[in-house]
Amino acid sequence: MNEIKKKKLFKYGSEGTIYEVDNYLFKRFISNKKTKNNKLEKLLLLDKINEIKKYYNQIIGIVYSEYIEGYMFKKINGVPLYEYHGKKKIKILKELRDILDIFKEYGVYYLDFNLGNVYIHNNKVKLIDIDNI
Repeated sequence: MNEIKKKKLFKYGSEGTIYEVDNYLFKRFISNKKTKNNKLEKLLLLDKINEIKKYYNQIIGIVYSEYIEGYMFKKINGVPLYEYHGKKKIKILKELRDILDIFKEYGVYYLDFNLGNVYIHNNKVKLIDIDNI
């Protein structure tokens, strides 16, 4: 818990805030208890589907206490999609469509698609803020 106290803001969201904690990112949920529990259950479900894990950064752990709830995942070392333009951006969006189709094959729908939640790392698309499936 001490590590999470030493955090730096990475990004705000409507249902939580993402912080940098050393080489990890931590999403702290700010929603109600029922929504938090739902998100945590989704993360556990997602962790069971090996075929789609390569499209989001590895979840390191779930933090669940009476004071703070959320999850930690590997830090994104890449470029956010909003920094791309033109043909390169269109190519990435087509690849993202293909990835979302793969998710769909497993009954998983990624609903938090925005340009700040898609990163390109080593020429591969990575999704962050993965709990909104």
